[in-house]
Amino acid sequence: MLKSATPNETQLAYRKALEAAIRAHGTTLDVTELVAITSHLVGQLVALMPVGLMTEAAALDLVFENMQQGNGEVLSNLLKSEGALQ
Repeated sequence: MLKSATPNETQLAYRKALEAAIRAHGTTLDVTELVAITSHLVGQLVALMPVGLMTEAAALDLVFENMQQGNGEVLSNLLKSEGALQ
């Protein structure tokens, strides 16, 4: 299992830029298309990793763990906002 880390400023800026792109195209692409296109890009990034940096299984674990973390953050935020409305 990979260690979780707090993102630094550069990493947060990159994530915010990706989020902005998703918001910009979210009105013309549905969520399934956004996931498919973004997943394709992730696959390309994994292919660009230096040989020997990590195994394919470790790279997929990294992707999966980050997907779970991102999903959990959205669900947590939704629950918080629903709680605030009640």
